[in-house]
Amino acid sequence: MKCLEKDRNRRYETATAIVADIRAHLTNEPIVARPPSAAYRFQKLVRRHRIIFTTIILVTVALLLGVIVATLALIRVSTAREREQAALEQANQQLSAAKDFVKHVFDNVETKIARLAGVAEARQTLTQGSLNFVHRLRALASDDPELRVALARLLIQAAESQNPGLANTVGDYTSGLQQADTAFELLRDGSPTLTPSELSMMLYHAREAAVYSLYGLGKWEEAIARLPEVEAMLGQFEAAPSTSQWARERRANVRLDSASALVSAGRPKEAIQRYLQPFLTNDWARNINVDSKESQLRSLIAANDNLTSAYAALKDFDAMLPWANEAVRTAELLVKKFPRDARYAAGQPYSWSMQGYAKLRTGDTNGGLAALTKARQEIERLIRTDPANDLFRYMRATVAANQAMAWVGWSQETVASLSESETRLSQAEQYLVEAEQFCREAKAKEPERFLTAARTEVATARAKLETGTGTQPKP
Repeated sequence: MKCLEKDRNRRYETATAIVADIRAHLTNEPIVARPPSAAYRFQKLVRRHRIIFTTIILVTVALLLGVIVATLALIRVSTAREREQAALEQANQQLSAAKDFVKHVFDNVETKIARLAGVAEARQTLTQGSLNFVHRLRALASDDPELRVALARLLIQAAESQNPGLANTVGDYTSGLQQADTAFELLRDGSPTLTPSELSMMLYHAREAAVYSLYGLGKWEEAIARLPEVEAMLGQFEAAPSTSQWARERRANVRLDSASALVSAGRPKEAIQRYLQPFLTNDWARNINVDSKESQLRSLIAANDNLTSAYAALKDFDAMLPWANEAVRTAELLVKKFPRDARYAAGQPYSWSMQGYAKLRTGDTNGGLAALTKARQEIERLIRTDPANDLFRYMRATVAANQAMAWVGWSQETVASLSESETRLSQAEQYLVEAEQFCREAKAKEPERFLTAARTEVATARAKLETGTGTQPKP
């Protein structure tokens, strides 16, 4: 019917558009010929991820059955006094089974879907369902220490799912901060069901999750102020042989995240001198290679990306380019080794956009444009697979802002004519408009730093071009 519309503006513009719609239909993607209602898009999402949604439905049903079973058991206790002891024992057995089920969800189901692409909303539903389940159980047995720990564990899990740098977050960073702090308060006085090391580990994860929620909210200085406490908590794990290696790697990641926060807070030189150069010059980092384990490769790409970002903020593009190239190399390696991990899928277009930005500003026009185009195409593809994923949304905003700044630099090349400069600057302004829209759609505050820099560069370049004070030759 869209092909036969009388109004040509409502028909497909090209045969390619028809082919794209047919391909979208065959791959269960939304088509433009049909109104994009929420129900229709959700139907397509379900068809693309049948296994994941089936798992969520089964888990939800099991959770509801667990609540019913536990509730009925306790009701029987209150209404049948002559069988009080027997009923109480049965209720305790049901309660124990329910607690075991929560632990199973936490240890197995959630961890297996946490990093898959396209499951941001599904993961949020599972986590919230588990939280509701434990809250109901605690209403029946509020003094149970195991339920207190189960609630704290799920609160930490919920808070960690709002980490703006991880795979599947819907961007509810305010709730993430509240959940992390509540979990810490539940555990700070200890628990008879936890060993001292288990308690310390949970307290650490609660504090770390709070810091990452602060990153998502753009509260960089508050996050930086909390980091010494997180590092101090890691110190006790470094002293234990069983956790020393993990703690050293975790400390490295915490410091790299501190560097990212410093760059976002407008302190790129401090980030380089305090965290990034020491990390990349130590023996541990220099020995990371293609065969290194995932956590080491993840630390390496974080360092490369942060250095790239810091030098971009300083407008030192010659220093920026080598680190951008290293970030791309590591990003592509991680995507190849872990193709189903949404974190690395989202990080790759970011690295490409920074590389394209650096290349275009250092004279490699073809290489720069190719990298920027590749970054844009890939992040748009990821958005189509999971529109609710805030990691994808804020990466799209960042890529658009980087494109705007790259084209501003290209417009100011001395070899460009006035007409070429005008064309390139106009394209930069278009990318800026897109970046502003994408920033509004993203909940994380990280891309706002890039957007602010892009606005300044575009406005300055436009003023120079209109007044004839730029580097372009006069007509």
